[in-house]
Amino acid sequence: MRSAVTAVVAVWILAVGFAVAGNYSGSMRLGLNATHTDVSETVPTGGNAAAEKFTDWVVNQALTYGTNANQCNQFYPKTYTTTNTETTTIDIYGTVTDTFGATVNLLETRFLIVSAAAANSNAVKVSWVPFVDAWTDVMPGGTAMYFAPDATAYPSTNATADSVVISNSSGYSATYSVLIGGSN
Repeated sequence: MRSAVTAVVAVWILAVGFAVAGNYSGSMRLGLNATHTDVSETVPTGGNAAAEKFTDWVVNQALTYGTNANQCNQFYPKTYTTTNTETTTIDIYGTVTDTFGATVNLLETRFLIVSAAAANSNAVKVSWVPFVDAWTDVMPGGTAMYFAPDATAYPSTNATADSVVISNSSGYSATYSVLIGGSN
């Protein structure tokens, strides 16, 4: 017997609030708000379809300004477009600047978010310091997120272990946005 399933899904990816340059307050929010309804032949005539709600599947972590657990003092947001078989290396200690032109020197990365444009023809591949030689495919329209709010977070070491690498292995251009936050 075959069953049909319907779902209404809303996904929250990120809600971050910035106060002023040099300060930060906000929260990391990731969640699923959905209703999953079974409309298969197993529902008795005149009976109600079974439904399951996913409203408690939410991570909502407050982040404040600083260098300790649950704190960030540096951010790196940027959108890239890479051509076929190109690789982008983002050195998160000393070679990139934030929105205000200040040099980013991340020793602890609290979050890394990579979102691929829906119009891409292929996935982009992400690898970075804590997961050397481990690659994550970010499908067109998809997002990959790493989040570690504790005091050490994902540590990096200047000049030896401080790179986020994003590869486009296809023959087509790919666009993706990167948002990195952490502390020095």
